[in-house]
Amino acid sequence: MGLESAVARILSGIPGGMVRRASEPVERLPPLKTGMDDLDVALDGGWARGRLNILEPGASASTGRTTAACATVTSVTMAGFQTAWVDGDGSLDPVSLASYGADMTRLLWVRGPLSADRTMRAASEIIQSGLFELLVLRTSGEGWPGGSAMQWVRLSREAELSRTTVLVLVRNAWTNVHGAVDVVFEPMQTEWVGQWGHAGYLDGATFRIRPDSADVGQDGVAIRSRVAYRGFP
Repeated sequence: MGLESAVARILSGIPGGMVRRASEPVERLPPLKTGMDDLDVALDGGWARGRLNILEPGASASTGRTTAACATVTSVTMAGFQTAWVDGDGSLDPVSLASYGADMTRLLWVRGPLSADRTMRAASEIIQSGLFELLVLRTSGEGWPGGSAMQWVRLSREAELSRTTVLVLVRNAWTNVHGAVDVVFEPMQTEWVGQWGHAGYLDGATFRIRPDSADVGQDGVAIRSRVAYRGFP
């Protein structure tokens, strides 16, 4: 029996797409635009396509991660593609997302709060469908950061096979999964217009990011969001 025949027989029980020769070239997919020009520049073109992009919080709860995710959903839906948002902790405000200009008819919202296991299962099924250009996954309020290590590894592989871009908004510090891209969001500075103590407008915000390729001591890149909506300072 030849080598190729022997290998084929040994691997016949392994699902298709899970095995390949190490010598085969790795496909380089173009990045997915974030919807924010400055953020695209900072990320060398946008989010890594077919990968888990981990949006890690800095020292503050308000870091601009949701703003970045909303901008990307808006960009992708306006381009005519389908997106999904698995709302593990139940924090998504669809009215605010619509105010960014997102086409809500092209957004599948898995409404939370959800358990960690249900959050991961929903994300896996959405990715495996191959119908969605983008998935935003906000982890459950349970656990750290939610889901088992094997579930995250499987999710990473499924994203690669389906070419789905996944934005993961974790609640706490993150232990990286092989193949994932980690982007740290530092505390955001909001900028209000109007008299203090009265109804005004949030004119935008400035936040800083540090991609995983940057040095730990690097200050990061400042990004200005100019999405305005009504609120109270």
